[in-house]
Order: sequence, then C-alpha cells, then structure tokens
Amino acid sequence: MPEQGRIDIAAKRRLHRAVTASVGWVQLDGGDWAVHLSGPFPETAGIGHDAFEALREARRLPEAEGWKLGINGARLDVWPSGMARDQGSGLRAYVFPGLPARPTELVDVFEACDPSLVGSVAQQLDSIHRLSGVRFA
Repeated sequence: MPEQGRIDIAAKRRLHRAVTASVGWVQLDGGDWAVHLSGPFPETAGIGHDAFEALREARRLPEAEGWKLGINGARLDVWPSGMARDQGSGLRAYVFPGLPARPTELVDVFEACDPSLVGSVAQQLDSIHRLSGVRFA
C-alpha cells in the first residue's frame, strides 16, 4: 500500500496575513512521489524520486509568486541526508542549527512550521550550503 498523507499549513505572502494552504503527498506505483499544493495560489504538483524532491518541485510556482509555505521541507535550516532520501524516501530531514554543521534533530518534511522559517528552493540551497559546507543540486 503506498504511503500518503495530507495536512493544512500556513502560507504567507509578503506583508499579508498568513492563510491556509493544503499539501498532499503520495508514493506512486513506480516508487516516485507526487506532491500536490493548493491554496490561495494556483494549484500545482511536483513529482520526484523521493518525497523531498517532489515537494521542492511543487514549491516552485507558489514561491515564484511570493508565497512562503510553512512546511518543514521548505525551512532554510532543513535538508535530508542521502541515506534519509534513499532509505527513508525523503520523508524526514535534519535540522542544521548553524556552524559548525552538526545536524541536531530529525523532523518530518511534511510537518507544518512557521512561514518565517522558510525560503525559496534557491534560498534553501544557499542556506544549507553555508551551514553544511556542501553544495547540493
């Protein structure tokens, strides 16, 4: 049986108040993952080899319109290890608290967080590079 779920999160755009958005995810028959986002922005979806990658793909459209999505997988200090992606389908990721980079805890990628903790896909990549010293694609 494929793994799947759905949660409501806060979405915030610039100086406006946070509103509710929805995130749904499912593991597809071939092993890939699909993530669906809906809310005050056009509905969008992403597909990836793991759940984290599918979320990154789905985030691109809302983020291009200025939306910050309050979900752990978009936090500037969160990134999954290779093992978490390969063996855990990218459903959990490490928190990098700062330098020196020593991940302190694992969080669920599909858990709500404050939108002030998140950034765009590009900002997240830059932040993790600064915190870990490793350049991810």
